[in-house]
Amino acid sequence: MAQFFIPPEETAYLQSYAANKYGVSPRFTTHYNYIDCLCTLTKGVKIKYNNPYNKNQDLEKIVEKTGLISAMDLSIRAEIQVKNTLPEYCEASLPWIPIKIYYANFHRALRLAYLIDPQDSSLQLSHSRLAEKLTRLLETGALSFSNPLLNTVYSIDELQNSVTSQGELLRGQYDVEAVLKSILKHTSGYILENKKRTDKWNLRKPIHQEKKEQFSKNTKVSIFHHQMAVRERVNYKNMNYIEGVPTEYLSGYFDKFIFYGEQFGASLDELYEKMTSS
Repeated sequence: MAQFFIPPEETAYLQSYAANKYGVSPRFTTHYNYIDCLCTLTKGVKIKYNNPYNKNQDLEKIVEKTGLISAMDLSIRAEIQVKNTLPEYCEASLPWIPIKIYYANFHRALRLAYLIDPQDSSLQLSHSRLAEKLTRLLETGALSFSNPLLNTVYSIDELQNSVTSQGELLRGQYDVEAVLKSILKHTSGYILENKKRTDKWNLRKPIHQEKKEQFSKNTKVSIFHHQMAVRERVNYKNMNYIEGVPTEYLSGYFDKFIFYGEQFGASLDELYEKMTSS
């Protein structure tokens, strides 16, 4: 993946005291710390496939995916160039950045899914099915990140019953593991919302409440769901937590989102190169 942005040493664009001083909302501070945490976890991260696989595969079938990745990377680079020229553009651009990053990395992940299971159906996996497949591989150890925290897998039920204090999410110096769990809890909430919407659950009905409980117990969530969940949020709820935030803070948030997406994508690209090299 093209290197779009190399952040400065962690001088923390946004400490909680600064947020209070300048009137930045706690919601924005929380989301900022979420991305800051993901930057920390994914910086230089590697991903490895630990099972045997067939190295003699028809790579022509994934040429289209490679083209789509290149197109999305160019689009992201264009957003960065405009933002660097006109920082005020951040507020208009930010809702698009998670979507573009997600689709670039979605196609990267589809390429890997095909290399692992070389069937046409692997290239046609839906967003949720792909995240489920990669999460299963992570849970079984077939896939593993070099940062062990990123290998964590929880059920939705576990996440929804977990508690992270609001104070932890607002600190300049936070517990990375606690914040990651909060990120995955947030992610699991969007998965539940999407399931409720698509299956038309009426949770006042006992049968639908039971379906929700079973789904929550049986569905596993990992870091592979996160970018998909952010895309869902932007599509259905927008990024209203950035409204009224000073440009300097939005610029830092923009840069960190780019860095997180870049590092995650680079780990997928490196594994792809290893799995396709002769």
